[in-house]
Amino acid sequence: MKARIVKLNNGNYMLLTSNGSILPVTPDAANEFCLNWKNSKYYIGGVWDYEDVTIETYDGKTVAYVSDDMLLIFPDPELFRELNSQKDIRFIPIREYADKYNRKFSIVQRYCREGRFKSAKKFESAGWYVPEDAPYPTKTKSKD
Repeated sequence: MKARIVKLNNGNYMLLTSNGSILPVTPDAANEFCLNWKNSKYYIGGVWDYEDVTIETYDGKTVAYVSDDMLLIFPDPELFRELNSQKDIRFIPIREYADKYNRKFSIVQRYCREGRFKSAKKFESAGWYVPEDAPYPTKTKSKD
């Protein structure tokens, strides 16, 4: 396997590529990969020669993968239809959010942990991400 799009149990998507990357991706970015998977940004030096066992063993449901025979495979068409039906929201790292909106990183991070950013997502290897246009939480915690 040369690359793989995975849907995690929490609904997030990850892209595992032959350059050793494990990246959280939005539905639009996952779809872009499916359309342009032969683009050199997904592999090293113009060839898919990097083999990483992590690609095959990474936990989650496989939406699509590039086989060793260089074919794009969709093992479960329903997962691909689900991916295509999702509205894309651009998620950014919380450090970028804090810089963009002139907020303290440590407070944004704490708000994510406390659940005060309703749509924040934590990716196992990449930390917290929030929608780029997420409103900054109020000072008091929500009681819902």
